[in-house]
Amino acid sequence: MYGNLVVNSWVGIHEGCDISYSVNGSDDVYFTASGKSQPFEFFFNFASLRDFIELGGKALAEMSALAEQEEAEWDAREQAALGQVADQPV
Repeated sequence: MYGNLVVNSWVGIHEGCDISYSVNGSDDVYFTASGKSQPFEFFFNFASLRDFIELGGKALAEMSALAEQEEAEWDAREQAALGQVADQPV
């Protein structure tokens, strides 16, 4: 009759979503993300927030490196396309 409660949720927080926080003492904080739909609230204690921010920093660094790589590849393709047009006889 008794079992483990398993809760799974997915939330997309996109540019333009309102994000706020409420500190509830020295060891916990609630964040709220909202947009056109119902707000979503999530809780961190001090240690888990520190871990989340550390991982978030790593994720941002990885995303920035990928963005630079993608931009360089896009620029190379664009230059190659321009070179092909310049090589065609008029």
